[in-house]
Amino acid sequence: MLDATAGNRHMWPNKTPPNVVFIDKEFGLAIPPDIFADNHHCPFRDGVFDCIFYDPPYSVHQVIWFMNKQTRKHGGLGYYYGKFDSKTDLFSSVHKAQKEFQRLTNRLCFKWNEYQVSIWKILPFFKGWTIKQIKEHKSKWQRGKDKTYWITFVRSCT
Repeated sequence: MLDATAGNRHMWPNKTPPNVVFIDKEFGLAIPPDIFADNHHCPFRDGVFDCIFYDPPYSVHQVIWFMNKQTRKHGGLGYYYGKFDSKTDLFSSVHKAQKEFQRLTNRLCFKWNEYQVSIWKILPFFKGWTIKQIKEHKSKWQRGKDKTYWITFVRSCT
């Protein structure tokens, strides 16, 4: 499996799961990726992964920090999640990444939070994929309208 937006491995309770390769283009992360790479141009051969996890930043302009037990205990700021400079950059990045993922796998697990951009504005960028499952999740820290979605895509037969 590939985690194509490793960040600080927010979605992984076990920060070093077996059989997962972590890539990210950010330097200076609290938990560095296995490979520094841009998910628009992954350094892997075609069809190499059974599944790709894609949890891109969902914020435009705003820096988002997450706290965890360790950072609270030590008084640190927490983990930086990332941001885009504009919605155009966000949409372009999602489009380029999903195209690259089609080269690498037939199954994509996508996580999206509607913090600033609705899921319905993002889904049209997943051309060539079919939604297999969509699950809405609301955690206790999310504000009223924020929803997090987990979507499983399979590559469409063309």
